[in-house]
Formats: sequence, structure tokens, C-alpha cells
Amino acid sequence: MKTYMNNIINIFALALLLAISMRGFSSNQDSLKTEDPKKVSFVVMPMYDYRPVLEHSLAIFSKIITTLDNNRLFITDVYASKSLTNPSYMGQLKNELYFSKWRFAINATMMKQVNLQATSNIGLPGEQQFGTELNMGYLQGYAKRKLAKGFYAGAGMEWTFMGNYTMSLSELNAVNFNDVSIEMKMIQPLIMFEFDSRDNAVYPTSGVYITNQTNFISDSFGSKLENIGPGMQPVLQKDYFFGKNYLKAKAYHSFDGTWRSVLAAQYMTRAGLGDVPVSMWENANNWIRGYTEGKNSGKQLHFLEVEWRKYVTDRIGFVTFGSLGFVGEKLNDTFSKDGLVPAAGAGFRFRVMKSNPVAFRVDYAVGRNGESSIYFGLSEYF
Repeated sequence: MKTYMNNIINIFALALLLAISMRGFSSNQDSLKTEDPKKVSFVVMPMYDYRPVLEHSLAIFSKIITTLDNNRLFITDVYASKSLTNPSYMGQLKNELYFSKWRFAINATMMKQVNLQATSNIGLPGEQQFGTELNMGYLQGYAKRKLAKGFYAGAGMEWTFMGNYTMSLSELNAVNFNDVSIEMKMIQPLIMFEFDSRDNAVYPTSGVYITNQTNFISDSFGSKLENIGPGMQPVLQKDYFFGKNYLKAKAYHSFDGTWRSVLAAQYMTRAGLGDVPVSMWENANNWIRGYTEGKNSGKQLHFLEVEWRKYVTDRIGFVTFGSLGFVGEKLNDTFSKDGLVPAAGAGFRFRVMKSNPVAFRVDYAVGRNGESSIYFGLSEYF
């Protein structure tokens, strides 16, 4: 236990040292002409990272905020990481464009993830786990139109493809199965509804943000989906139609009227609608801090998270947070003792931008049954 805690302390110390050393990589470039309101702020941070799937890795965090005027704001996030302990890697690009009456987004991801899956999730008895390998690409674009003050509605498209999703079933004890690989391509129309009363899109200190997104998946849209059939063999699905619904509700309150002390809360539901294949189920470790394995997964995930963010200087702050989640296949087993996924933790913040309260963050969380993990990133977790 002492060695474990020493490792955690050393990681936090390393993160602090790297954050301070990266101050020279941040920039705030204001226009020389005072009548030109354009401003570009950015930060680039190459550093060590740890994530539940990627584990120990080398990463680059980057954030660019471009303010053209009060009605036009561009936010770009870039993340790239290569695991040092397994073949996993990830690259993400996220672009959000805010206009007076329109909002747009273009997001892309390329990844290879080596993870664990529970046998119970594919209908096999026992509590064993087996290895999985996912090679996936993702591209999303959408547009939302302002309908009334704070209210938006829109539509978009997602294209997701899996080069292969391999399940190493031969690793299981007392089960005579071969490894299985399935392929997937999903072209998903989506509709979105949104309400936004936040005072700031980058670092909100007051207001509410609610968004609901529904994705529709069908072979009629050009999707190709393989599933696990009898004898754990891949079977090409035909004539299918199902959906995925994502609801997020966030609220913010400043205790002192500034960004220095903010209480933030988030409720999220990620639910499958219809016959959703196991490979598209929700894993708690992807959304709730404190979980690292694929044991807690299901067709639907619900969780509530509360976080207090407190800065003690202009640069340095901390957070404390707690989460209460439920995950499962159906409502009666999701909201049960077995589906419960609680977590709690604390984190460190180091502000890396002068013009915006954008901080480098390190969080440590503990989940159920002794699971725990550490997290790094730019900006707040939500």
C-alpha cells in the first residue's frame, strides 16, 4: 500500500513539474489593432498520460480558442496518444464553431484499443474476462439552428467503421472457442436538441446546458454490421434498425461570482434503443472516473456526477468529485446492486492560459471493488 501511494504521489509531482515547464508552449496572440476584436489563444502540451484503455502513454494535448467577436467563437481540441504498455493508440480532433444563430461541429477519431470484456456480456456463464482489440475510425459533423433564446435544434451524420473487432475467446478457461473477429461500418443520421444558458462555452461558471442526441443505425442507410451468432461465430445482420440516445444535462454555480469557486453537476444517460449488439454497449470505464476494466458494461448507462472546483491562486487549484452510476442491459438489472458503479476522487489544476480559465488537470478516482485510475487532460472533465 505504501509503495502504491508513493507511485501516485510521484505521478502527481511529475504532472505538476510538466505543467509548469509547459508554460512556454502557451500563447495569447492579440491583434495589434484595437478595433479588431480577433484573438487567438492556444496551448500545446506534450507529456505523459494515463487512461484506462491506453494505460501508460505518451501524449500531446492541444487547445485553440479563436474569438472573432461576441457572436463568433471557434474551439479546437487536439489529442494524440500512444500507449507504452500495449499496442493501443488514439488520435482525436474536435472542432466547435459558435455563431449568433448557428452552431457547427466537426469531430474525428482514429484509434486502436486493447481492452478486456466480461464473459457475461456475450451470454457466456462465469465471471471470466477475455481480451479484445478494436481498430476504429470515426467522423461526425452536425449543424444546429437557434429557434429561440437558448434553444437549438439540428441534424448531422456520423460515419463509424471498425477494421476489425477481435475477441480472444481462446483465452477462456474450460471453454473451447476460437478467437472471433467481426467487422462493422455504420452510417448514422442523427438529430439533436439543445438548451444552453451557460455564461461561457469554455469555462462556464453559471447556467444550464442540456443536449439530447439520437443516432439511427440501419442497413437501409448503408451500414454493415456483423454480430456474434450461434457457436460464437460472426453473422452478417440484415434488415435491422436500432438507435442510440445520448442525454446530457449540466449545471454550474459560482460561489463567489467568479471562476475561482464553482460547483458543477452532470447527469448523463447513454441508452441503446432496440437490438444493440454487444460491441456497441456502454462501458462505465469510458465515462465514470475510477474504473479501468470492461466488467461494468451494458446496453444503457446512467450516472450523476458532482464536482467542486476551487482555485487558491490565479494558477493553482483543486477539485473534489463524486459519481453515482448504474449500468446494465435492462432497467431492472441496471438500477440494482449489481449495476451500481459509484466513484469518488480529487484532482489538481494548473491554469495554462491567461485569457481563459483553461487548466491542465490531473484527477485520481476510486471506484467499486478497489478499482482506481488517474486521468490527465486540458479543460475540465465536463
